[in-house]
Amino acid sequence: MTGTEYGELIASKKGADREAALCHAVQNDQLPSIFYNNYRTITSKAVIDGKERVLQMRCAADFLAAGTDADPFYVGGWTSTAQQIADYFHCILPSEKIARLIYEQADLRVPMPNPGEPWYDTKNHVPRNIENSGAWIAANKKHIAALGPIAGREKKLVAGHMKDILQTKSGLLGSCPASLGGCLTLFGALQDGKWPVQGVYKGHQWNYGPDYSHGIRLVHREALLDGVAVDLFDIFKDPKLCVLVTTEGPYVPWLPPPTAGGPTGCGPGGGSGGGGSSKPPGGSKAPAEPVDTRASPSLLEAAAPFLALGFIGFIAFKFLKSQPDSHQGADKDFL
Repeated sequence: MTGTEYGELIASKKGADREAALCHAVQNDQLPSIFYNNYRTITSKAVIDGKERVLQMRCAADFLAAGTDADPFYVGGWTSTAQQIADYFHCILPSEKIARLIYEQADLRVPMPNPGEPWYDTKNHVPRNIENSGAWIAANKKHIAALGPIAGREKKLVAGHMKDILQTKSGLLGSCPASLGGCLTLFGALQDGKWPVQGVYKGHQWNYGPDYSHGIRLVHREALLDGVAVDLFDIFKDPKLCVLVTTEGPYVPWLPPPTAGGPTGCGPGGGSGGGGSSKPPGGSKAPAEPVDTRASPSLLEAAAPFLALGFIGFIAFKFLKSQPDSHQGADKDFL
């Protein structure tokens, strides 16, 4: 599926159906190569107990896009969808500190485009109708024009052109009104020479959007602490080491399903329409590289060639035993 086709698809869908379309694109590898399994290294340093500790993390080179290299479509999603996509790739969503590190260490910083009239008040610089599918499509065209071809930036860490969906210590509830049932936490974007355009903001309901301004950036859970492999879950939960990844103190960097319910699909354990686990992923290490997901042969299937050879040998043996022995008389004479 191309980005153009994906844009046309989600323009005809709303709510859970639209999120399911994003899940389908992810699960069927309908993603540009700059996003799929393409990580760039960022570094965080802190003096802990009198010793400098160095954490090297791998984050996606760009925000999530559906489609192809030649025709990508940048898209956000519900908070629950973003978390499930992170789980699917054995990743986390960035904290505010990680989002800042990504921007500071980016190889290419591109301003966030506005889609233009009628979705953006260009005179007063005020967004409007940003959840309209026309706004997504118009903004995506400007994204592509500003970023340039993927072939020239596949090894670059790119930032600025979208706001990050964050995970926070306060999870989905945060400081938003209880009536929202959970929050979408946004942060970042470069515009008119200013970054971040938006500080940490929790004023939207968990199923707000997507709109053209926010995107999904993944950070792989596998990292290196002073050259030793670690899981970022463990770094976030450590009372001392957590300063390398957050300013909020220790916590589990995972957003539970919203209290208001709704689909949390995209993960290996659930379909695109709902369910999902209310517990964070366990400690299993999914490989960073794609794996062969074809079913392994059963024991009987694996042994079939050997069983066939044995059967052929048995038939041959029985055939030979049934034939007259031409050497029988000579053997008796010899004895």
